Amino acid sequence: MEPILKIIDLDEIIECIFIRRENRFVGRAICGSQEAMVHINNTGRLPDILYRGSRILCTRIEGRKTRLRVIGSHVDRDMWTLIDTKMQERAFVVSVEKNLIGWLEGYKVYKRDVEIRGTKIDFLLRRGEREVLVELKSAVYFHPSDMSARYPDTISLRGRRHVEILSELEGRDRYLVFIAGHPLARIFGPSSVDPLLPSLLKRASMAGVYIKATKFYIDHSSIVLSDPNLPVTLDPPF
Repeated sequence: MEPILKIIDLDEIIECIFIRRENRFVGRAICGSQEAMVHINNTGRLPDILYRGSRILCTRIEGRKTRLRVIGSHVDRDMWTLIDTKMQERAFVVSVEKNLIGWLEGYKVYKRDVEIRGTKIDFLLRRGEREVLVELKSAVYFHPSDMSARYPDTISLRGRRHVEILSELEGRDRYLVFIAGHPLARIFGPSSVDPLLPSLLKRASMAGVYIKATKFYIDHSSIVLSDPNLPVTLDPPF
């Protein structure tokens, strides 16, 4: 079992009670004694995470419409699901730069938002003359039946496109990395919510794309790296 490593300290966090989602990016919550609009930086449906009465963690932002951003949802004791995709990305980058992810040891972020075939891949990493492409996906859809983090929780045309592009590229290493944000997750796998994703991932793996998962979550007031190489299955849950 990997040691749990503190990656990012969260300076000021505010606990709120979620009321409802207004749209993909905005929700309504009770923070202290006041009702507030909160920014949601995760385009998943999140039905098992953001529901009326759920406890959420927020940070302050300088938004035009919202002053708070949802970063986590309560699971157990002081453990919270890390749902904010920017925080997931930041935690991944810090872990790479500190050589905490063994299968990317020695690599550094060389470029972000690499445009390929009309879409953007999150990262180009370099180690000497060797380059790898990395696309991150947020896997916070939790299945208690097998303790798995799953992706996606809705049909994702964008996700399908990323998998297809990585499958078709040749000449460099390609990684599809799923950020398992749930503290209880023991394995990652595709969900059956998008019926095409499982077969697309299997096809990508056969085409040489590395399918990987890392587990980050919020513990007390820090983002922690729990498992840099979470086990992966390419089969959807039954």
